[in-house]
Amino acid sequence: MEVLAQKNFSQVDLLDYDLLILPVIDDYRVPLRDARNAAFLAQLKTADKRPIIAAMSSSPILLAKAGLLEDTKFTGGIFEETYEKNPFIPKQNLVRQPVVSDNGVVSFSFQFFREFAIIAARVCGIKVGDNFLEPGHADHSYTAEELTYHFEG
Repeated sequence: MEVLAQKNFSQVDLLDYDLLILPVIDDYRVPLRDARNAAFLAQLKTADKRPIIAAMSSSPILLAKAGLLEDTKFTGGIFEETYEKNPFIPKQNLVRQPVVSDNGVVSFSFQFFREFAIIAARVCGIKVGDNFLEPGHADHSYTAEELTYHFEG
């Protein structure tokens, strides 16, 4: 399926929205090549009241490039090798948990979409129960090692 933007960056005021969803990125290098992507997000750094940012799996890399993770804890489905190749990612703020919510940014590791949906909804003020969208993956505590991903190729 192909998705085409209905507006370009100059036509969008991010402050008009309550929630910004950044989808999974198959190849993070593609959006990083175009500096407009990070610049678009970087305008949120100085915003007094910005939208909640829901960053799926690998998309926190765009937030890092935009400088939005400098003081924000995050997680994601990002290979360890990616951190090494991209020193702009503040790895000291990486928390190896299924879902992390900090400073208005909700991020998750790729297989925890249900838990992500619950926390993102709650951060947006939507009341959902703990059993919403069951079954889920967080049926036990995960170790940091289980939430560390390596490129096998």
